[in-house]
Amino acid sequence: MQWIDTEGGPLIAMERRLLPAWRGAIGFPAPGTDYSRACDVGGYVGAIPVGQGSALVLGDEPMATAWWPDDRWGEGLIVRWMYAPNEPAVVQHLGALGSVRFDESVDWPIVEGPQLLFDSAFAGDEIGPRAISLSLRPGVYQVDTHVSKPDDEMCLVLHRVRLATQ
Repeated sequence: MQWIDTEGGPLIAMERRLLPAWRGAIGFPAPGTDYSRACDVGGYVGAIPVGQGSALVLGDEPMATAWWPDDRWGEGLIVRWMYAPNEPAVVQHLGALGSVRFDESVDWPIVEGPQLLFDSAFAGDEIGPRAISLSLRPGVYQVDTHVSKPDDEMCLVLHRVRLATQ
């Protein structure tokens, strides 16, 4: 799995076409910066406007994050590593994951691909290789959250990404 970390703020996902409109932490700590707007999102997931679209914000606390494409969950899962013994344990858990209840839903409209997942502190023209690429087709996606804690050694925050409309 390809994992991405943050310097302390939230991770965001947005369409590549919106990157020029994302200014990150430029001007922070002044209110109203893109980074501060992302930090203001409460809970595990939310969406904020960016240019002529929106960014998906992975809120709460910073966690290593990866994309797990799996059609059992629609397009796949955004996997956030709160704690776990190692990556093979995470992969094994994801492969065996059965029916779970998802909460905290947010809509995320996509006009075109690809989309990038990156640290919200960086401006769109600064992210370089520090991003994970997603390839979601156009439509409105429903992003739901499940906290998966199978035992005392593992806790993952899972965001199911599934197409709601086209």
